[in-house]
Amino acid sequence: TTGGIVATGELAAALDNQLDGRSKDAGVHIGLSFRTKGGNYCRSFSSGTSAGFACHEDSQWRVRALNESGTRGPGGEYRMAGSELPPAILTAIDDVMEGEALDREQEQAARQRGWNK
Repeated sequence: TTGGIVATGELAAALDNQLDGRSKDAGVHIGLSFRTKGGNYCRSFSSGTSAGFACHEDSQWRVRALNESGTRGPGGEYRMAGSELPPAILTAIDDVMEGEALDREQEQAARQRGWNK
């Protein structure tokens, strides 16, 4: 088992079910979905002033990076996927991401497999 905070509640539900951040009313906004060099699925998220990313490992989401300065655009609207993430989170994602971010079809397929490798 690897370390990291295990996501629960609303964050875990959003990581499991929300596709590419299209739910503007949700308390958690999902941005990028991607795979690590080890093959695990990861997803970036923001909620209020927090932002980070979590990876699906051992049948649960483990938060790999968290920053308390994530921001929303003017009027509380979210910007394009990934753009609300602080530079430190984007750098952390770049360090572990293999290839390109998943598109909507790839996200749907990964969700159907339970985000397993």
